[in-house]
Amino acid sequence: MALTMQLADDRLGQVEPVGPVTFDKARITVRDLIRARVELEIERARDQDRFALGGLVKPGAIETALNGERPSFGFGSLMPRRASQPGVLDRLVADAEEGFTTARYYLLLGDRQAERLDEVIELDRTGEATFLLLTPLQGG
Repeated sequence: MALTMQLADDRLGQVEPVGPVTFDKARITVRDLIRARVELEIERARDQDRFALGGLVKPGAIETALNGERPSFGFGSLMPRRASQPGVLDRLVADAEEGFTTARYYLLLGDRQAERLDEVIELDRTGEATFLLLTPLQGG
């Protein structure tokens, strides 16, 4: 039985639908959901040939060294193709998981907030997940 969850991004009070994600089981973890979200972001990036504004995944030091400085809105055209190379997806997922654990964004599951990566989500009770993306303030 496949269950679908609707994903959305909320930035500065503006909610933007990200898309549906389908799972083959009724119970997943927050970690599973984050992985699915990163995979969806990569797929969208391939369609647009760049990473979308404000996604969960940001360029790290290695990407910056390899590709040069990129604007704050994304990776440029190289990262979507590199995401299919071995180990890259796992690094991107690890970065997104770190973002969750360090509160760079919050994950809202219906009417409650997810608190741990290993927290179980019952998909038949939670039909929507919102990634509340925080905007860092300059100067401290």
